[in-house]
Amino acid sequence: MAETLCQDCLRAQPPIPYPGAADGYTICPDCGGETCPCAGCLESLALLRVGELRGGVLGLQPHVWLVGWTEECGGVFWPEPEVAA
Repeated sequence: MAETLCQDCLRAQPPIPYPGAADGYTICPDCGGETCPCAGCLESLALLRVGELRGGVLGLQPHVWLVGWTEECGGVFWPEPEVAA
């Protein structure tokens, strides 16, 4: 079965198409976020499966702080720190 990576919860998902989705994107049944089957996302999934959590290596946005990951639960995120005004 093909896999996709949810852009929100970082869970592996089977592709579930929905109307109006961009090419290849599907919807995550766990969180409702968009999933992506591109080579970069599948590489990130492979890295997560071997324990990689560094956002720069995984291609995550700079404000995303990943502190854990499991196949069942997806990403465990640390809240973004408050920025002093």
